[in-house]
Amino acid sequence: MKLRINHLLCIFMFFGVFPLQGYARSNAPEIEIQTLVKEADSCRMSNNLYRALKLYEEAYQRKASTETLRAIIQCHYERGSYQRCIDLYRNVSPDSLTVKDLKMKFFCFSNLTQGDSAVYYGRLANRVDPYDCKIVSKLAHHYNHAQLPDTALYIADLYCRFDSTNVFVNRQKAHSLYLIGDYAKALHEYRRLKEWGDKNESTLYYLALCYAKADSLYQAYENLLEAAELSQNENPTILSQLGTVAVELGIIGEGIGYIEKSIELMQPDGKLLFALTNTIAEGCFRWGKYEKSIAYMKQSLKYPDCTVYVYYRMAQAYGMMKKLKDEQEYYQIFVDKAQKESSPSPIMKECIEYAQHRINEITETLFFKGEL
Repeated sequence: MKLRINHLLCIFMFFGVFPLQGYARSNAPEIEIQTLVKEADSCRMSNNLYRALKLYEEAYQRKASTETLRAIIQCHYERGSYQRCIDLYRNVSPDSLTVKDLKMKFFCFSNLTQGDSAVYYGRLANRVDPYDCKIVSKLAHHYNHAQLPDTALYIADLYCRFDSTNVFVNRQKAHSLYLIGDYAKALHEYRRLKEWGDKNESTLYYLALCYAKADSLYQAYENLLEAAELSQNENPTILSQLGTVAVELGIIGEGIGYIEKSIELMQPDGKLLFALTNTIAEGCFRWGKYEKSIAYMKQSLKYPDCTVYVYYRMAQAYGMMKKLKDEQEYYQIFVDKAQKESSPSPIMKECIEYAQHRINEITETLFFKGEL
């Protein structure tokens, strides 16, 4: 009997111990996942986003979890990988999207300048959380940018019913009023923004424009001058308006100076202008549009970075048009200028030799034609 009891105990122990061991093994991965996530959270808190991302991804590979996926998306967002965030959201069911998810998608699409998608998720997020000023201001910005200021003004006004002093929202509200053409109300909003300390270039610029619309030119001048100083006189739009207002006020010399500076800033440097114009000329030449090519080459001669090869190419274009006298003239100009080069390259020497040969040929041809 005793032997039988001992045998039964052994059986119970055999079948009892192994299920416990099996349970412990099945729980071990879960503990490891929790450890990975905690370590990732710690890395993220210390701004080690690269390490955090790797740990979250390892945890997600071991066990797919929506929360872990959201943490991965957050890391990608903070690292600027907005398209990656959008791609990863395809693994989240639309029915389970939280307001945080909607906001995340809104800002991702906004940063990728995908306006229609941004507006879609922005509206959804705004309906769920109408008190988020960042969503309201960014959504209003999208509407203003899309030339829908009435819609921007509507959502800004809704927000201002419970918070009328939010700088972000009031910026968009003021801009909406300006775009609509209600300059008096826009002036009021921009003046309030400035009083609250919002003295950035944009606020001062549009405040000045509103003053100008109200024929308050001196106030417009003062605010444009302040905006120009903030931009270190490097914003051509501000400078052009400042110059215009200054001239109207009779500060003519100063106004002309601002306008000239704005024109200078709007123009690319001579080297770039020459390169672009010469590229167009070359394209027209290859296209067989020789007259147009010559016109662009002549334009490129105005820039200080023009090279003597332009004269050579112009001569070739005239040659293609059978205008021998013009061809000869520009080959001669090329030769005269090229021979003044201190150390001409082998290519230039070849061009000079060919140009002189062609000048002689044309002289002979014209002589026998009796056109000399």
